[in-house]
Amino acid sequence: MDMHRETGGQGRPVRVVRRSCDQCRSRKVGCDRGTPCSPCVSARLSCTHSAVAQSSTGPRQRVLISTQYEQKIDAIARDIDGIKQSLQSLQLTTAEARPKTPPVMRTAQGNLITQPETVTGLSASSDEIAWGNSTHVTDFIGAVVREGATRAVDLETNQVLSSLQLLLQRLGSPLTSSEVGFAREAETRSHDNTTMPPQDAVVAVLKWAKEHTSNVRLAWLGQILPLERFTKMCQNIYFSVDGYSEIDYILANGFLSYVFFEHLVVSGRSDFAEYSQLCRNSLHSALSRLPLLIPSSVDVIAALTLGAYNAVENSKANAAWTFISAASTHCLTLGYNRLRSYFGKSQSVATAQEGLFWAVYRLDKGISLRLGQSSNLRDGDISLSLPNDARMRTANIQGRAYDELYSPKGLIREDFERTCIAESFALEVRQCIAETKADILKTFGNSATHPTDPVGKAYMQCDLICQYSLLTLILRAVSAPVGSPCTVSDECLSAAREALHMHEECIATVRSCKNEPLMLARYVNWAIVHCPFPPFFILLTHSTQLLDALEVCDLERFAASLESPDSPWVSGFPTQPAHLYHILCKAARLYLDFNTTPANNDLLGFQSGSFGNAGGTNMTAPTLEDPGQGEGWLGDWFYENQLIMGVLDQNMHF
Repeated sequence: MDMHRETGGQGRPVRVVRRSCDQCRSRKVGCDRGTPCSPCVSARLSCTHSAVAQSSTGPRQRVLISTQYEQKIDAIARDIDGIKQSLQSLQLTTAEARPKTPPVMRTAQGNLITQPETVTGLSASSDEIAWGNSTHVTDFIGAVVREGATRAVDLETNQVLSSLQLLLQRLGSPLTSSEVGFAREAETRSHDNTTMPPQDAVVAVLKWAKEHTSNVRLAWLGQILPLERFTKMCQNIYFSVDGYSEIDYILANGFLSYVFFEHLVVSGRSDFAEYSQLCRNSLHSALSRLPLLIPSSVDVIAALTLGAYNAVENSKANAAWTFISAASTHCLTLGYNRLRSYFGKSQSVATAQEGLFWAVYRLDKGISLRLGQSSNLRDGDISLSLPNDARMRTANIQGRAYDELYSPKGLIREDFERTCIAESFALEVRQCIAETKADILKTFGNSATHPTDPVGKAYMQCDLICQYSLLTLILRAVSAPVGSPCTVSDECLSAAREALHMHEECIATVRSCKNEPLMLARYVNWAIVHCPFPPFFILLTHSTQLLDALEVCDLERFAASLESPDSPWVSGFPTQPAHLYHILCKAARLYLDFNTTPANNDLLGFQSGSFGNAGGTNMTAPTLEDPGQGEGWLGDWFYENQLIMGVLDQNMHF
């Protein structure tokens, strides 16, 4: 076997080591690497060697790190650090611009409870008020409180901030059992004449009621029960021979409380104010004694309906819901919702029962929308024809507006579908508004003249304001156009402003009534608290978003109009609605001041595209990943308004 040697470049021999031949490697036998090898010679095979590819990789060059390379590396590192800091600041700004909305929960009774954030220890990390793209009043209040905590403010401003902070805490207080009904008397009163007004006064006021059956409120009472029926009950109470029931006692006191009040606002007699309050107290006491299970009858339904109306006028929405729910159940039990139940009855009895049913229907729709619940009397269960009356059609729209727009099912509709439904409802409400305006003009003439019956005109104007509030609530469900700086449509803003204008006209009429404070309290409870008044909250949000000082002035004028110049408020009246609106107006004024006089000379305000669709983003379609958006921005806005007005129901002070 030969060993081949080659000569290197410098004459040194280089030993070449061959590898096994192709045949030995394929046969997996040992090869002696000869030429030819022994195994191939023995097997008489051709001994061959395949060529081995040479590596094409040349020798690596040494990289020299110069000063120029080090400078470039340092510059790249600095750029990367800057990008990291920018991303971190962007995430922080986004988190601050989206404050957590207090979670809204609903109890088994349908009550709304919120859990607001604690604001006492908050401090703003920047000079910009963070309100984000929320349209919630609670978020707005929290932003003002947080910003105020970082500034040196005077004593008056500090008191306003304290009231706002207390209001946020009140919104998180659950409803207690004592707030869902009338307070029970410590000692049950006996049914005797000592708890009733004098007989002479009752006879006089009953004669007046008989002569003024066209009075708006007396006509409404006649829809619940015929006035002759109420009169006989009063006679039975004062001249009882065989005794009287608890229901008779409720109906008599409820009827007299309204008749004394109506005579009071016309005549101004102070003693009638005392008698009206005396009957009202007796009514509350008797209502608190009503058993849970009671046989169904016309009188029972009428008594529960009077209790519901009285609860509304005392700013007790949950108590009103309890009474009207019971009245609705008795109506269904007696079949007043079915046309065939009236067959075989006399015309007078059928008319009285049908009128009572529609009185319950109208109140049931209003209270259910106020509390954000489905009504007890479903339209699909009623075979009677809806009366062709603007008030009754308004009640019907109230029920449908909740079911189609603000119920859990309605809130998950697509924006386009919800907009079409809202525009259809808005057209119906506008027809009711036009009809009510025509009735007012026909009855009282030009608004510039002083009506001979200011009380009747005030009641009709109150209906008109409720219709404008409903129109505003419906149009709030319409999405704002993409690119609009506002979060609501122009039609919604126009309806809200028209509601404020109509309120000013109605307030002027109310102030022309005798015994103005009592009439003002009744007006506020029905037109402002019972609705509740959505135009105020819509314009409040709009004015602060656009920093519109003139709009804030209009809201301040609205809040001031709710107070009587002679008396801060009626004695015994719950938390003043005027105080609530005053506090919110002061919060708006503080927000404007914070943005015009910023701390550290840095401009305060919202980030670009914070509101509406200014940044080209459709704010009406939040993603499901956004926490707290289970029912969307519209549901949060709707339930939050109920929470704020619920502060009045719970008689909380702030």
